[in-house]
Amino acid sequence: YKDVDGFRLVLFDCKHEEVSLPLLSDVVSLWRKWLFITVWMILLLSVLLIGLSKLLFGSFPPLSWFNLYTLYLLVAIVGGGVLVFVVKRCKKVGIKHV
Repeated sequence: YKDVDGFRLVLFDCKHEEVSLPLLSDVVSLWRKWLFITVWMILLLSVLLIGLSKLLFGSFPPLSWFNLYTLYLLVAIVGGGVLVFVVKRCKKVGIKHV
């Protein structure tokens, strides 16, 4: 655990007790959920951006628009938003004031 400005992310088990030493099996389901939600949101956002480009410009965007930089930007924006959403909604992760 790492404290940031007096706050700490805490992992809880099914009995809502704090897990003092989290193992890989404790966090795999959370990361798998984060990964799949991120992938689906990136795909949805990409389809929406392609559709919006088709409506505004009358043609599909060139494939050169979809490169490593745009993928990195999509992952950073969508992945960060999804991570915040998962931490807020998931019952196994909490923020503790220390």
